Amino acid sequence: MKLVKTILDEMMNVSKWQKIFFETLVQTVIAIPAHINFSSLSRYSGMPEKRFQRWFKRGFDFCTFNSKAISMGLNRVVS
Repeated sequence: MKLVKTILDEMMNVSKWQKIFFETLVQTVIAIPAHINFSSLSRYSGMPEKRFQRWFKRGFDFCTFNSKAISMGLNRVVS
């Protein structure tokens, strides 16, 4: 989770609340043992299902997030 937090902190266009939501989302997706949908996200995270629906309607810069994750991962392997 430290890697996710570091990447989100480097992304300037991500708000504080979006960072909190995305960190929780990643933790929850890792913890869910079965099919992932809004109901299961709600059940395992403690957040209301409606919150997931609202946040998923918003945009997120996955290209930047993924490229930073890959570069940080490669830096750790090379070091």
